[in-house]
Amino acid sequence: MGFSSQDCDDIAQQIAIEIGAFTFDPARANGASPEAVFAVIVKRQMQCAARRRSRYRRRLERYMQGQHAVATGVESKHEMELDVRMVVERLPRDLQRVCELLSEGESTAGVAKALNCGWHTAQRMVASIHERFEKLRLNEWLGD
Repeated sequence: MGFSSQDCDDIAQQIAIEIGAFTFDPARANGASPEAVFAVIVKRQMQCAARRRSRYRRRLERYMQGQHAVATGVESKHEMELDVRMVVERLPRDLQRVCELLSEGESTAGVAKALNCGWHTAQRMVASIHERFEKLRLNEWLGD
């Protein structure tokens, strides 16, 4: 899939963590084997890594084109990063966690799972974060 060796190490570490925390229950497996569950975990981690890489590339392309500086009125990438950090630090703890998960490439469903809440709750939290960034004209740094 075109991952660098560093990406592969990170993906392997995430897979190991997830598998270590997983307990296979044949009664709830609907006929799936432990190997099939392992394959799903590996696929999901690779998809998350691919999403993170894709988001990074899109942000980098926007930065290189100078679109974000014009759209937000921010002069430099460094100033933008400071503004984003300031906004995230002022968010409630649960929304900070959502930002962290999204920055790691998690989907809304992944955020819901990590926070042990429903998908709609996670979607509302993401929308709340999005609104705050838009109000401050920092929405160029939000993932697509």
